[in-house]
Amino acid sequence: MRRWLGADGWMRPAFAVLALCVVVQNVGLFGGHEAQDEVRFRAVPTAPAAAVADLTVRWKDGVRVDEADRLLQTISADVVGGPGSNGVWRLRVPDVEKSLQVLAASPLVEAAGRASERP
Repeated sequence: MRRWLGADGWMRPAFAVLALCVVVQNVGLFGGHEAQDEVRFRAVPTAPAAAVADLTVRWKDGVRVDEADRLLQTISADVVGGPGSNGVWRLRVPDVEKSLQVLAASPLVEAAGRASERP
């Protein structure tokens, strides 16, 4: 060991770099506990709440996506869920009564209703 530490050439700088790395790595052990606690006890973000639907709609068989999309654009509807296991889509609309009338009159729609009702 004495021969290594007392050696000339590249051994002394190599041990100096090694010692510096050990000191830098252990700086956190002696004084950086506040930063670790802040990270450890930070609140976990919650998932955003699901959007609330105003209406539900079930399309007739064979309705294409572009046809349904055009109808939904006429009532300014946003799809917030669907299709469910029974083929029901959940929509958010600005005017529930008007949108329900438009959907009910459409030849593309099999059933439409308020979100609390099942079409």
